[in-house]
Amino acid sequence: MKQPRIISKISQSFVNPAYYKVYLKESVVKAILFIMFISILFSIPNMILMTIEAKQSVTVFENIINSEDFPGFVYENGELNSLSGESFLYEIGNSVVMFDTVGDYSIADLSKYEIGFLLDKTYMSLYSFGIEKTQI
Repeated sequence: MKQPRIISKISQSFVNPAYYKVYLKESVVKAILFIMFISILFSIPNMILMTIEAKQSVTVFENIINSEDFPGFVYENGELNSLSGESFLYEIGNSVVMFDTVGDYSIADLSKYEIGFLLDKTYMSLYSFGIEKTQI
């Protein structure tokens, strides 16, 4: 009897979940490798989406930082300080960069936007589509 090829096995396992038993009958190692393959197959689109989203967020952040409106800052003794001594809020569409060395803004203020950066004296937070991604 001719055994089905790997592509047809994968397609059969999506159409008929009971077909997975064929892998178990062949060997446990093949079944584990199949599960790993399917996991990788489903995680790749998510990784690509996260990479694109991060790239878009960083591009927005770079554009704002490089704009003439953004105040100068100095990093001394482990703290970020504004040369003007004031907080700064810069909005583009539904994105925001908050530069706060005084304490006017918090991470909760980022929830009003799709993409947001908060630069404080001691940390930076990236907020994207409802999820706080990074706090350094």
